Amino acid sequence: MPAPGRAPILRANREMQTKPAYSYNQSAAIAFRRRAGSTSVLLITSHRGHHWVIPKGIVERGLTPAASARKEAWEEAGVHGQVGTTPVGTYDYEKWGGTCRVRVFLLEVEQVLDEWPESNVRRRRWVSPEAAATLVRNEGLRRILHDARSYLGEGAGFCPAERETAQPARRDAPA
Repeated sequence: MPAPGRAPILRANREMQTKPAYSYNQSAAIAFRRRAGSTSVLLITSHRGHHWVIPKGIVERGLTPAASARKEAWEEAGVHGQVGTTPVGTYDYEKWGGTCRVRVFLLEVEQVLDEWPESNVRRRRWVSPEAAATLVRNEGLRRILHDARSYLGEGAGFCPAERETAQPARRDAPA
């Protein structure tokens, strides 16, 4: 039986392992940009490169879910920008023998980096929100991207009060 606050994980060798409960609380960023009257969103390859996803990860201790989503966008996709503080949706997926709940935030891209922490394992692709919805596997994420027109369409955008603007902490910076 796993310890309280930990979920069981069944590995290939059938050994039961656990993950802390906070591992199932995740956030993600729909990184987007507007150019010449059209909006595109940024997809990245999964860690193993088999399918298209958006940057996401465990909400780190000491960070808000929105700030954590912004940090994931930098680490996994190499983009900086302003992130909204209100999620545009949530989706679930199975991992580590449990269900991860992902809160999705918009991130308006202001800078695209040539090199970033995971540039050696991920590819990027700018696509329309409609195309993104057809390329991702997770049905919940597909629904959020499909509905993107309502929150990314022309004239839509952040209210300044709904932005978190601090830059993510650098990995080499002191804590």
